[in-house]
Amino acid sequence: MTWQDRAYRWDGHRFRRIDGTVPIPLNPHVTETTVTAGELTLGPVADGYRTGTVTVTVTHRWGTPPATVRLRFTTSGGLEPTGPAWPSITTEPVGGYLISVPGPAPLTAQTRRYAFRQPAAAAGGEMTVAMMASWSAAGRSLAEAVPGSGVPVPVRTAG
Repeated sequence: MTWQDRAYRWDGHRFRRIDGTVPIPLNPHVTETTVTAGELTLGPVADGYRTGTVTVTVTHRWGTPPATVRLRFTTSGGLEPTGPAWPSITTEPVGGYLISVPGPAPLTAQTRRYAFRQPAAAAGGEMTVAMMASWSAAGRSLAEAVPGSGVPVPVRTAG
């Protein structure tokens, strides 16, 4: 292994290399990809259920762009996926739903809407959306540079 010297200077926003050998390349097995979600508004009762959609955005910020991401929707209060827009779902024993979807293009965001329903007799309900895993185009698991524990989704009823 060869010793390498580098000098850096703070430019007011970040450290920039000002001297030394070429920059260290990015680790090809690391990504920074985040998930955000809007609120889930359940509409009036129809056929015994209230239904609504939630908008989920997956954003690639830097590093290796994920070709595939796995999302987990954790729910309570009888909330469950509904409608044809869902990819294949793995149901967890206690109110969790896992899906795998294509990741966003490099340095972009990708937004999808997912429909949920809740029995009319149910009250309340909570939801969290988390990115559980991601894979490169070569099928290698990517480490998340800034791991997250999921984002809460406000659930409300209208009508």
